[in-house]
Amino acid sequence: MAGFQQLDAQVAADQNFKPSRQKVSDALTSLLDQAEVHRMKSVGRIPSTVRVAGHLSELDKGLLPLVRDPVGMALRSGIRRLGEVPSRFMTIDEIVEVAEEAARQFGDPGVRGVGVDKQWDGLRDKEGNCWIA
Repeated sequence: MAGFQQLDAQVAADQNFKPSRQKVSDALTSLLDQAEVHRMKSVGRIPSTVRVAGHLSELDKGLLPLVRDPVGMALRSGIRRLGEVPSRFMTIDEIVEVAEEAARQFGDPGVRGVGVDKQWDGLRDKEGNCWIA
């Protein structure tokens, strides 16, 4: 996660840190790279379903995806949280451009783009417009 480490170092070094399109793109590219590596390493190892006897509480249902794939869940959560950053200072059209740019960097841009699209569903931009997956 070199992109987040670089971003963290910049924040620590620069008390006047301001988010920018390039910083968001770099961090998103890093997250998508790691998600793609994780997905390739996990093929066949992470069961898509877990059978649980009895009734699951709402808490159990929320915890189940994390138990099945904690790294994947953390990466997806990171992508979601990262989407909340540009939504404060960019429009949806600008955010779409950043997402497409990051998706094109490496690997399969379609898979990477869908991952971002799913995680950013429902985000609102600085003007109140909504990202719809």
